[in-house]
Amino acid sequence: MTDFRNNTRVPRSWARNNPGNIRPSTQKWEGEVTSKNGFVVFSTMEYGIRALMHSIITNLVERKKTLREWISVYAPTGDSNQPNAYTAFVATKTGLDPDKRISYLSESDIKAIANAMAIQEDSTPLDSSWLNDAWKLVSAHRKALIQTHPDVYDREEKKKSINWGLPLIALGVGYIFIKKKKRK
Repeated sequence: MTDFRNNTRVPRSWARNNPGNIRPSTQKWEGEVTSKNGFVVFSTMEYGIRALMHSIITNLVERKKTLREWISVYAPTGDSNQPNAYTAFVATKTGLDPDKRISYLSESDIKAIANAMAIQEDSTPLDSSWLNDAWKLVSAHRKALIQTHPDVYDREEKKKSINWGLPLIALGVGYIFIKKKKRK
């Protein structure tokens, strides 16, 4: 795990181990240790990237937002951002349509979005080993959800496309999908 908290020679977002410049909220992130100057500080870069990936999955896939809709909230003009330019940059780097509702993202899509956002935030690409280790943290979290909530796991969903109830995880060749069962 990589920790840049005491390194003054790296971009500010890296010094917080927060390459996505995630703001604090009422719910603490896994690996969050504090906040500084209005941004979350994570224990390692991998936990900061994990939070960014989790946000990507939650907002783009589970909530089925477009890249443009999400980035306009994630990087608002009130924070001195240019959401349209930010969206165009991420769309160009990833090949995603900025105005298409997203219902599926592969592991490589999620890594590409996270990396493009880190470049947009601080002009510095992420190391592939950090992206891989962060993905393992995301996958472990999603797998734990399945193990602790087996009542919502439906094996038949493996064969279907992703739906609204989707926490996804890559396991070997396939994906596992979670679907809330209807209460009777």
